[in-house]
Amino acid sequence: MDRFDLIIVMETGHKEALCSEFRSLQKRIFLLSEIADSIAYDIADPTNPDINPNHTADEIDRLINKGFNKIVQLAESFD
Repeated sequence: MDRFDLIIVMETGHKEALCSEFRSLQKRIFLLSEIADSIAYDIADPTNPDINPNHTADEIDRLINKGFNKIVQLAESFD
């Protein structure tokens, strides 16, 4: 994990687990939603049978496009 400049996850539980296990990297771990929308929320897990995986893919695509510049800026700040 130390070799990654930025770690982006989909769910709060993922972020909490990584921050707990890799305390020294907490400043590099973000939810995709908090980067793009400035609001921390979970992105639906497409492996859940009640979730349409296309909706999840569309949401990820929207957030990456919306937050692209901020993602790059954050990654470069940890170089």
